[in-house]
This record gives sequence, C-alpha cells and structure tokens, in this order.
Amino acid sequence: MPHVPAFLQQYPGLTLDLQLNDRYVDLVDEGSELAIRIGHLQDSSLRARPIGSYERVFVASEDYLARRGVPETPDDLRDHDCVIYTLLSSGATWRLRDVDIPVSGRIKVNSPSAASVAAVGGLGIAHGPAWLFEDGLKSGRLRRILTAHVPPSVPVQIVYVASRLLPTRAIVFMDFIAEVFSRIPALTPTSSMS
Repeated sequence: MPHVPAFLQQYPGLTLDLQLNDRYVDLVDEGSELAIRIGHLQDSSLRARPIGSYERVFVASEDYLARRGVPETPDDLRDHDCVIYTLLSSGATWRLRDVDIPVSGRIKVNSPSAASVAAVGGLGIAHGPAWLFEDGLKSGRLRRILTAHVPPSVPVQIVYVASRLLPTRAIVFMDFIAEVFSRIPALTPTSSMS
C-alpha cells in the first residue's frame, strides 16, 4: 500500500481495485486479473511471474524457552506450545526441511502479525517468514530455533490466468509491483532463486 500513490501518480488514468486479504482468490471465478501468491503453484491454468522468495524460520521468546526448554529436533515440537496460524495452507502441520510435524498450542490466530506478537509475548513457538519476526529478532525478544531444519525458501509470484489476455493496466501494475518487490531486503531477488 505505501507504494500505491506513486503508481497512481505515474498512471493518472488508471483506477485500482485492490483486495488485500490472506485468503485464496480464484482468479477465474472471481474475475480478478492478478494476484500475489506465496508458495508453489498447484493450478496449471495460471501463469506466474516470480518476484522473489523468502526464508521461513522458527522462533520463540527467551522467556518461553527458559520455561519450556529449547527444542533440539523437529519432533520436539510435539511437546511444545506452538502458535497456530489458522490460514496456513498446511493447517496445524509445520513443514520442515526433512519432515512434516503436526503441532498444537494454546493459541490460534488468523493474522501473521498476531502470531509474531504471541511469540514475543511468550505464548509459544511461532513459524513463518523471517521478515515477520524481524523486529523481535533484532531486539533480542525472539530467538531463532531449529535452524538446521529450516525448510527451503518460499517463492513469491504474481499470477494470472494463462488463457486470458492481460489488459495493459494489469501489465503495468505487474511491472510496478515486481520493481517494488525487488527492493525489499527480506526477499531474495528472483535472479538468485533456484
């Protein structure tokens, strides 16, 4: 959103209908032209323009770790309170480098920022993009754990329906967003993606 004014100033004849949410949008059924998707694409009717990737991490507060101990292996997560992000596509199963682990906890949230606040507050172990926990990690309120088991980077891409001709407004917005994302330090540029 902070970059939208610059886009609208650059293209004064365009009107944007931005829908900012954390749910899956069916581009065909809902008539949307573009979406930003995080993760690997399942839908073969879509084309994707990679715009970056990000690292996922596991974090907990020093207070939580002092009370409950530091998990050493992914399997140890079964004995810990985990902050469950309810909109995660894998549900209450966390994907690590070599294994998927079902987790549980005393708090479930439907907001990524709430997951970060819960972790900082000592309510459990949280899992998500490194940028989400950046403030807590920099301040020392959060600590990375299970660093040897971090899963591969997650791709971020702009998607559109392959069989649909994209209007110029969608193409210029896609170019603009790709440029904006290329300047975000927490995202690995697409040129270094594998």
